[in-house]
Amino acid sequence: MMLNLREYHRPTDLEEAVRLLRRRETRTVPLAGGTTLVPSRRRDVEAVVDLADLGLAYIRSEGDRLRIGATTTLQQLAEAPLLSDPPAGQTFLRLLAETAHATAPSTLRTAATVGGILAAPQASTPLIVALLALDAHLTLWAPQPRQTSLESFLAYRERLLADGALITEVSLPLPRPDDPPARAAWAWVGRTPHDQPIVCAAAWLVRAGDTVQAIRLALGGVADHPIRLPALERELQGAPLDAATLTLDIPNPPSDFLGSAEYRQAMALQLARRALAQAWGR
Repeated sequence: MMLNLREYHRPTDLEEAVRLLRRRETRTVPLAGGTTLVPSRRRDVEAVVDLADLGLAYIRSEGDRLRIGATTTLQQLAEAPLLSDPPAGQTFLRLLAETAHATAPSTLRTAATVGGILAAPQASTPLIVALLALDAHLTLWAPQPRQTSLESFLAYRERLLADGALITEVSLPLPRPDDPPARAAWAWVGRTPHDQPIVCAAAWLVRAGDTVQAIRLALGGVADHPIRLPALERELQGAPLDAATLTLDIPNPPSDFLGSAEYRQAMALQLARRALAQAWGR
């Protein structure tokens, strides 16, 4: 429990929720699944805004975007037919179902939400790595709705959330009917098959014969938050893919009890190669 909690709010209007979150006189935070907030025992939290009645739990395809509400749970992502058994031409969406399942154990997936995972990311969260590779954008209310890339949000996350920004939606681009099929895959390494990844990689690409027409690559566990690799993407685009010859230089990877900086650097290279090779062959 939060030791200094004095107020509980459950608004039905987004503007009211954001107004409460942006108060300066009372330290107020959003509450969705509570899997991170409740165990934290934070002493600075004086009020919570429960997001349950804001209608933010959904997964739907609208035109050229896939839209996921911020209070959608990881279990809903893992089980959604649109993701686990996607239509022809959108098979890369299976990456979301796979990584949602891998992000948390079953006891937490039914409560943990997409917005909560994004608001408190770990360095190697599989779902965030997948969302980066799929070019996810967020809708933030701060105080009015605006769009930002997930990459930009992760870089400024602490400042945005401290100012009372509320994540309401994640959206991904979907291919047009005449677009060539995209492929996606991910790879990871952990202490055991059931542990969280130490390092993971996700790749999305479009083939044009034997060359790469479009590509995105993301890594987790090599910085303080998951990252994209735009320079490598530019290098690979328009060229034949030979994953075995891929080189990768990650500046200053973290070093801790799970793995040294040298280990993370080596694993990032091997997992990037594996994810790219799997996506290429799918």
